[in-house]
Formats: sequence, structure tokens, C-alpha cells
Amino acid sequence: SAPDALSGARDLSTYPGITILLQILLSLPVTTATGESLFSSLKYIKSYLRSVMGEDRLNGLAHLFINRDIELNYSHVIDEFSQSNRRLNFI
Repeated sequence: SAPDALSGARDLSTYPGITILLQILLSLPVTTATGESLFSSLKYIKSYLRSVMGEDRLNGLAHLFINRDIELNYSHVIDEFSQSNRRLNFI
């Protein structure tokens, strides 16, 4: 395996390039699970609600679904809405 090869290559001071190459190899990501997860999330949203929404709503739902782990300060959100102007302008 690569970790075993790296531990063996550290003993060989005559090939420092191999040690660096193995360190780079071990630092590369093995999969692209994060990107695939985001695309599968978008695919789920699009297939479930495709017929009843526009592009803006789809983008908004995708952002909400992808960033669902972010915690919100609800009291701050309530304060922002309570301080905003409630009058509607139809002109």
C-alpha cells in the first residue's frame, strides 16, 4: 500500500524524489464525493418539483438543501423582519 511504501521510502535517503512523490500521492483526494453529493441533491430537487416551479425558486431551494447544515440565529432574523418597513408599494 502507499503508506507502507512511504514508510519504506523514508529510510532510503538516496531517492528523496520518491518520498516527495509518495507524500503528494497520499495527499490527493481519493473520491469526489462532495461534488457528487451536491449534484445528486440538485437532481432530487429537480425531479421532485420540476413541474411547479421556476428557475429562481429551483435555485433558492438548491441553496437551502445544499447548505442545510448551517445554523441560523432565528432571533436575528426576526429582528431584521420586525425593523423593516411593512408598507407595500404597488406603484
